Amino acid sequence: MNIRAVRLLCLSFLFVISCSYSAISAVLDSGFGNDGRVAVELGVLGDRANAVIVQPDAKIIVAGSSSGSSDLDFMLFRLLPDGSLDTAFNYDGTVISAVGVADDEVLALALQDDEKIIAAGYSSNGTDRDFALVRYNSDGSLDRNFGLEGMVVTSVGNSDDEITGVALAADGSILVTGSATGTAGRIIVLGQYTSDGTLDTGFADNGFSFTGIGDEVQAEGIAVRDDQQIIVSGTYSDGDRTGLMLVGYGADGQLDEAFADQGIAVPADQETSSEGYGLTILEDGAILVAGSVGEEGKRAAALFRFTSSGEPDTTFEEQGVLATEIGAGDDVLYDVVQAGDIIAATGYTTVGDGREFLFMTCEQVTTNVEETTESVTGSTSWLQVSALQLEDSYADYQADDDLVVDVVTTEFSQGTDMATALDAASATDMVAVGISGLDSDSTSAAVIKYTTAESVETSSSSAEEGNQYIFTGEPYDVTRTTAVIPVEVYSGIGTVTQRGVVFSTTPNPVLKDNSGGDSSSPTITSTNSGTVFSQGETVSLELSTDEDATCRYSQEDQEYSSMVDECTGAGTTSHSADLGELSAAEYLYYVRCEDTEGNANGSSTEIYLTVSDGETTGPEITSTNSGADFSEDDSVTLEVTTAEDATCRYSQEDQEYSSMAYEFTGAGTTSHSADLGNLSAADYLFYVRCEDADGTANSSSTQIIVTVSAASASAAPFIDGTLDMVGRFFVAPSFAADDTSTSSDSSDSSDSSDSSTSSSDDFVEEGYTEDGSGTGNFSAGLEQLKPGTFFYARAYAVVGETVFYGNEVGFRTADSCFVATAAFGSLCNPYVRILREFRDSCLLGNHPGRSLVTLYYRYSPPVADVIAADERLRFVARMLLLPLVGMAWLAMQLGLQGLLLLSGVMACCMFIARPAFGCRSDS
Repeated sequence: MNIRAVRLLCLSFLFVISCSYSAISAVLDSGFGNDGRVAVELGVLGDRANAVIVQPDAKIIVAGSSSGSSDLDFMLFRLLPDGSLDTAFNYDGTVISAVGVADDEVLALALQDDEKIIAAGYSSNGTDRDFALVRYNSDGSLDRNFGLEGMVVTSVGNSDDEITGVALAADGSILVTGSATGTAGRIIVLGQYTSDGTLDTGFADNGFSFTGIGDEVQAEGIAVRDDQQIIVSGTYSDGDRTGLMLVGYGADGQLDEAFADQGIAVPADQETSSEGYGLTILEDGAILVAGSVGEEGKRAAALFRFTSSGEPDTTFEEQGVLATEIGAGDDVLYDVVQAGDIIAATGYTTVGDGREFLFMTCEQVTTNVEETTESVTGSTSWLQVSALQLEDSYADYQADDDLVVDVVTTEFSQGTDMATALDAASATDMVAVGISGLDSDSTSAAVIKYTTAESVETSSSSAEEGNQYIFTGEPYDVTRTTAVIPVEVYSGIGTVTQRGVVFSTTPNPVLKDNSGGDSSSPTITSTNSGTVFSQGETVSLELSTDEDATCRYSQEDQEYSSMVDECTGAGTTSHSADLGELSAAEYLYYVRCEDTEGNANGSSTEIYLTVSDGETTGPEITSTNSGADFSEDDSVTLEVTTAEDATCRYSQEDQEYSSMAYEFTGAGTTSHSADLGNLSAADYLFYVRCEDADGTANSSSTQIIVTVSAASASAAPFIDGTLDMVGRFFVAPSFAADDTSTSSDSSDSSDSSDSSTSSSDDFVEEGYTEDGSGTGNFSAGLEQLKPGTFFYARAYAVVGETVFYGNEVGFRTADSCFVATAAFGSLCNPYVRILREFRDSCLLGNHPGRSLVTLYYRYSPPVADVIAADERLRFVARMLLLPLVGMAWLAMQLGLQGLLLLSGVMACCMFIARPAFGCRSDS
C-alpha cells in the first residue's frame, strides 16, 4: 500500500464579474475541507484528478492517476461531504490499482445504480495505450466478477487508444467513447460492454463504431438521452483549423443521420477556431458543451448550446455561443453541468506564467427555438457540415445583457492549477476537481467545492471566519509531528489575558481547562448504538454525558441549533429519547449535546439501531464479538456464529450479500471469523451477512462494532532504553505532552507552551498553546502531533471570562517510516528520525533514490504490520536496522560521496591488514 498523505491548501481567490448585472454569486464552501479546498497526494512524484461523481448520499468519488517513480496507476479516493477521506472506502479512503505494466490513468467515471464504480481510461502495455475499464465495489474493493479480476483491457487500433468518456445505458450496458490512433490520424471510437465487462458484439460493428472527421478528431465527452440516443462531443482538426463537434448515434451504435447534418453538429462559425470538451443535456433537451474559441494563446472560455436536433441554438447569446474572456492568455472550460436553474462550468484561466481554477455560473435559459435561420454550407476535407451564420472573430460572441454570468478564479498553488471535471452535489453546490502543483513533477489531486447558497453569500462574519479581531494564518513548516501557525490579534478586542492556538482532529476546536473558564462541550461517554429491537417494540435512544447537558438528535447530521428533537434528561448526565414503534430497518441517528454554559458539540455522535421483523431471511446470526476491544498490538478479528451451516461476508458499508467483497473463514460451518490484521486506534463498524447452503442470504445486515485502542508499552524496556540512550548521540530525543495542565504564564509572546491531550505515549490529537497576552503578532508552535493526521486549528484570545476564536485553518502532518516505526515503536524515536531525515535529504533528491523510496512504500507496509504484531520480530528488526541507522547518519554528515569514499578506504585498509589478522599463504 502506498503512503497515503493528504494535505489541505488554502490560498487567496478573487471574483471576476463579466457583466454589470447582479450575478448568481458563487463562493467557496467554507464547510468543505479547508475553506472549500482539498488537495490529495498519494504518490511520491505527483497525482491528478480527471473525473468526479457525487453519490446520492453526497459522498464524492474522485479518480485520476497517481505517480510513483516510473509510471502512473489508476487512482481513486472518496471524500465525505465535509471533505475528509471516507475510511469506509478501502479502509483509508483511497485506492491505487496497477492495470498494466506501464502508465495507467482514469479519465472518466460512472456510478451504477447498485453503487458500483466504473473507472475508465487507458492502460499502457509498454508499446502503446489500450482501452481500460475497472469496476470497484462501493467499498473500494475490486469487483472480481467484472472482466478479469475486475479489469478489462481492449486493444482497438494499432497505436494509442484511450477512453475519455463513459456512460450507462438504460439496460445497464456500459457505453464508452474515446479515440484510436491509426496511420491516418485519430478517429472517434464508440463502444459498448455488457454489465459483466464483455464486449457487446451486437453493438455497432462487433462492439465498436468508428467515425472520422477532418484530418483527425478527439472525442471528449458522452451523454445518453432518455430515448437512448447517444451524443459524443469533442474537437476535430482540418488543416490549421480546429473545430468543436457533436456526433449523434442511435442506441445500436450506428451514426444517427437525422441528428444535425448526417449525424455531425458544428458551431455556426466554422472559420473561427473552437474546441469542445465535456457536455450535458439540459432539462429542456438542449445540449450544452464546454470549450473555447479563438487561437491558442488567446482562447476565450466558451459555452456552446445546440438544439435537441443538433443545430446551433441561435437564441443563446451570439449565434449559440457564450464566450467569456477573463485574462490576456488562454481561458478554457473543460466540463459543464446543470444544477437546478443554474448552469455551472469549470476549467482554467491563465494568470501570468501559471494557471488557476476557473468556475463560471449563469442562469438557466429556456427558449422555444424555431430553426428558421438561413443555412449556409461549408466543408471539411471529407465531411459536409451546416452553418447558420459566419462570424469574423470570437469577439463577436461576447456576452450581452441577456445573460447573467459570474466568474470565480481560485488559486491553489503558485504554479499550474487546472480544473478538469465537475459534478453537482445539489441545486446550489458543485464540486470541481483537477490538478495543482508548482511543476509537473510535484502535483496534487485538487478538489474544490463551490456553493451559490444565499446564506453563504451574504455573511462576511460567519462562525467559520471567526472573530474579526483574530486572524489565524496558514500553517507552515509542517512536519510529521510539528507545525507553526502565525497569528495576529488586533487592537480593539479588549484586554487579552491569554492567547494562543487551539487544535484538534475535529472541526471547531475549543479551549479546555483555561483561565477564561470551561468552554469545552460535553463528552458523550456511552450510547446504546448497535442495539437490535423487534418490530412492535418501542425503540429508544440512550446516552450519557460527562457533565450536565441537554442533548438533541436528528437523522441528518446538523448543527446542534438546527436539531429539532430533544432527548429527555435535560440538565443531567443521563439522556434518552422514545422513538415509538418503527418499521423493520436499520436507522442512523446523529446526536449533539450542549452544556449548561451553552457550549455545544462541534461534531455528532452516531447511534446505529436495528429493528428486526422477526422473520429473518437467510441464516440466523446467533452471536458476534461486537463491542470487543483490541489494542494496536493485536490482530483484530471479527467473530460470528450462525444457527446453521453458512458462508458469511462483511463490508464497511451496508450492502447486499453478493456485493460484499470480504469473506469469513469457516465457509459451510456455523463458526466464522475474519482476521483484519493490525488496525490503527479508532472505532470500526462492519456489516455482516450470511448465505445458507441453499443460497438464501440475509436480507439485512448484522452490525459489529469493535474498538482499537492505542498500542501497549514495549515488552523490552531495557533494550529500548539502551537504544534510546545510544540514539541520543545522533539526535536529541523529543517527548509528547499527555496532560491538560495549564499555565498562568502571561509573559512575552515569544514564550510558547503547549498543553495537549494524547491518544498514545507519543502523539497528541488535540490541545492548545499559550503564547503570552495582549494584542499583536506571534507564532504558535504545535508539537508531538500525530503523524499522517488532519488537524483543525484556530487562534484564540481570552478577554475577561470570554474566549474569542479566529478563523479556522487546517493542515495534515506528514507520513511515517513504516518498518522503522514498527520496530522502534514511535516516529519520535531518534533512530526513526535519522532514517526519515536520510530519506528526505539524500534519497528524494535524485531519481534512483526516489525509485528506491517508491518500492519501499509499495512493499513495506505489510512487512511492518507483521513486525509490529510480534515483539520478537520487533527486537530482530531493531538489531538489523542499527547498521542502516549508522550508515544513514554518516551519509548525512559526509554526504553520499563521502560515505562511498570512506567505505572504499575502510575496505582497502582491511585488505592491507589481512596478515595482521593471521591471514597468510601456505605456499
